[in-house]
Amino acid sequence: MILIEPNMDKFHHRTKRIEYEITESGCWECVSHSKDSSGYPMISRNGTFWKGHRYSYTLFKGNIPEDLVIRHTCDNPACINPDHLILGTQKDNVQDMLERNRFRDAKGDKNPNFKDFDLAAIDNDYQNGMKIVDIFAKHGISKTHFYRLIKEGKINKRK
Repeated sequence: MILIEPNMDKFHHRTKRIEYEITESGCWECVSHSKDSSGYPMISRNGTFWKGHRYSYTLFKGNIPEDLVIRHTCDNPACINPDHLILGTQKDNVQDMLERNRFRDAKGDKNPNFKDFDLAAIDNDYQNGMKIVDIFAKHGISKTHFYRLIKEGKINKRK
């Protein structure tokens, strides 16, 4: 399908139309434009590059306030369906990521929930003086998540 854009006739004659396919879940997956490393389609309009979901939101729902982000209710970065796009804060977006287990560790692998870590073993290694980088490697935990566990009191500070 082709996304109908108002005033398309006013765009440069070489402007690429946005084409998408509708998935079983109702996502409009952009198939006409290349995607960035995170899977978001990149759309160029009048000299400005947009991530596809941000362009679609603006087109169908209006401007995006400066302090807000666009969140996908479908967790599909290629989706440009305005019904799957909602406004929220960056904090809301991070909370979505954590609740839906969409975050990745430093290596880019799916990161397990904290409850999946053997916290007692991590704490034991840490208290016994194991180098932090060795703990990261042994337990498959990123530096950020390790320090978050300490901050949250799930791992004790070294004595």
